[in-house]
Amino acid sequence: MIYCFHLIRFSALFILFCFIEISLLGCSENQANGTGSEAGETELALVTFLKSDGTPLAYNRYQVWEMGVDGLMLEESGTLNEKGEVELQRDLKKFRLIETRSGDSISAMQWIKPGSNSISITAKKSISLKGNIFRNGKALENVLVQVLDKKTVTDSKGYFEFKELPKGIHYVRIEDQEESRVLQMNTEHEAGVSLNKIDLEENEFISIENFEDWEHAQTLLGKSFGGGWWYICTDSLLGGNSKLIQEEVVESDSSDGGKSLHVIFDLDEETENHYGVAGFSIGDDFDENGNYSFFDLREASAISFRAKGTGEIYLQILKRSELGERDYLNSNPIVLTEEWANYSISAEDMGIEFTDINSINFMVENDAEFYLDDIKIEGISVAVWPSLNLSF
Repeated sequence: MIYCFHLIRFSALFILFCFIEISLLGCSENQANGTGSEAGETELALVTFLKSDGTPLAYNRYQVWEMGVDGLMLEESGTLNEKGEVELQRDLKKFRLIETRSGDSISAMQWIKPGSNSISITAKKSISLKGNIFRNGKALENVLVQVLDKKTVTDSKGYFEFKELPKGIHYVRIEDQEESRVLQMNTEHEAGVSLNKIDLEENEFISIENFEDWEHAQTLLGKSFGGGWWYICTDSLLGGNSKLIQEEVVESDSSDGGKSLHVIFDLDEETENHYGVAGFSIGDDFDENGNYSFFDLREASAISFRAKGTGEIYLQILKRSELGERDYLNSNPIVLTEEWANYSISAEDMGIEFTDINSINFMVENDAEFYLDDIKIEGISVAVWPSLNLSF
């Protein structure tokens, strides 16, 4: 039986591209990238906004934003037509965010991928974005917090709230007397409990996954910029006898609360090159034109995560060449414990450069049970993420 958890498409094409070299695994998703040789060109793209019942958001105001190092910058604004449509100059290189609003409430928003031709966006129920800002554990008052052109300041407890935003990931600029930075924040929150607890003393980072809103097994970055899909596989995909016993997102028993990924692998030692892997692509891969996507993360100080369990895991970096060749590189083994622990693995630790990275895996070569949470790329602002994508 083939064991592979992948919630976009599971097809013969996917199986063809999910394979092993020596003792290392790769899995990938078949999606178009649309950049590369076309970079710098523009064409018209039709964007249509709809209400939840399928009728058009006619004559709403729309705004288009581009990500910059200081946050989202307004690029264009106007009014939708009677069909809820607008034609935009489609940039074949840039990601852009388009949103529409009724009064002060943002009805719908979506990132437009490079190469998109026709986009339909359906309004979602409005929700609040809440959080707290600290420095060295001390709540910061009067910190400026900005989502698009909406602004507020923190109270004496470092608390802020934006109402009437679409559910999902938002890119939030925060600024106090000492610094400004752009952060990912999620509207998902438990009743009365904020999950956006930001300590400005921590290094800048890009959050890959915290498993709080793991719909369709897509990473937090993937929800914004496309690609970014998780896969959980064993050598059974290639005819081996290893098994994925369990995979689930569970309520975490850590002091931070929230949710975490729980995986159990039962590997068959008689299968040559047996393995189990939980991993994710960080961008599109294997489109129909033979394009490959990878990221230049050489400015990253480390890849960090929290984990607990039994057995050993390896952090595995999958690097891709311009021609699509794969290179799998493993960290030293990490011996898991029954208590949650924080792990931070740098390029220097692995003796490599974090360049041309296509996927990041957590791999096992023997039976193992583990929990994962709070996977981050340390030392890089999320504001520069779109510019780090290299495609062929």
